[in-house]
Amino acid sequence: MSQRCLFPPPSPIRSVSFNLSQRVEQHGVLCRLTLKNTTTNSQTLDVSWTFSGQVCRHPDAAWKYISPHGEKGNTIALVGADAKVLSAVGNKGSEPAAIAFAFSRAPADLKVVTDGGVAAWKITLASNQTVSLAYTTAIGKDAATATELATRWAKSFDQNFALAKTPWEDRWQAAFTPGNKHFSGHLPTLLTEDPKIRRVYYEGALVPLILCRTDLPAAKRCFVTVGPEWGVTLMYFWDAEMWANAWAMLEPNSMKELLAKWLTMDHHGCLALDCLEGKGHGQWYAANDWSIFRCVDAYLGVTGDKAFLSQTINGKTVLQRLEDIATFYEQRPLTKDSLLADYGGPENLLECSERYVQGGASLNAANVYLLRRVADYCEQSGNAARAQVLRGQGRQTSPIRHGSL
Repeated sequence: MSQRCLFPPPSPIRSVSFNLSQRVEQHGVLCRLTLKNTTTNSQTLDVSWTFSGQVCRHPDAAWKYISPHGEKGNTIALVGADAKVLSAVGNKGSEPAAIAFAFSRAPADLKVVTDGGVAAWKITLASNQTVSLAYTTAIGKDAATATELATRWAKSFDQNFALAKTPWEDRWQAAFTPGNKHFSGHLPTLLTEDPKIRRVYYEGALVPLILCRTDLPAAKRCFVTVGPEWGVTLMYFWDAEMWANAWAMLEPNSMKELLAKWLTMDHHGCLALDCLEGKGHGQWYAANDWSIFRCVDAYLGVTGDKAFLSQTINGKTVLQRLEDIATFYEQRPLTKDSLLADYGGPENLLECSERYVQGGASLNAANVYLLRRVADYCEQSGNAARAQVLRGQGRQTSPIRHGSL
């Protein structure tokens, strides 16, 4: 019989032979590949690694929503007399950016290829012998900065790898520890005798730790919701809603801070918060109202912080802003006399099917829920009359009553 899980399992980062570890709080990645000859004979191996040197920086409106990933056309170069460093400078961004790769063991051959490079080694391993190949990646505003970082980490790779790995393990344990020093909350510890359920739960819990950023200005703890290529500083309202309850448990303080920010943004003119610039990004996503409201709903439900409803943000209380969200549908009638809302075209509906546009049934049904939830909050705040009005609107607006579902 398997033992119950009383504490979270070891970090998945430690359980693989190919270790990829972000250097904590710094702009770089350390990667180590360990090879072992398990045969009884000596083996000679030709090993090569291909690297992509794509990098760009778009801190403003020049970063279009269709292409916020590493772009083609970077300048690639070999750096250093010993050819142990490969660097790339991005040409497509609105500001300079560079990336560099450095190797703890000099490649026998390092050459430039389109938008990147290839490093190669010839390695001979005796029976049961083990060897490790490692490289570091660093990004910076220019090639010199990136190269210096990558080279410095490569010179003391094992030490730097441990310095990156150990804090990640500590952070993993903190995520399940009440009163820990890293997060303002914690996730539940799962008790189960089923190893498959245990694995699904803890690998799911690992995701927000991978997405957590502590060096972006928007908040002390930002959780970017796409990557590693696309929009690496963006926090989508839609994606955040999908794990809102867990977010409220793990990091209620920064969640409250970000929700206050979201409620004052023009979220009808963007799809995400850029955590680097603190501004909205992209076009309007029709799910924004539902997503932001649900995140507030989750925060209130998990923390019990009902005082947040009466907090004033730029002249309006949170409750008033929730009511604005719940009644936004009135500004987008599907037809002149319709109580249903028009939620736009494919670009507004997550770039999905071109047939599921305009009067989206699910979003109109969601409006009924939002009206009922605001009514509940109004009643809890002592405004029973307003609660009655909002519930009446919900009954009128129901897509089911109007034959739309």
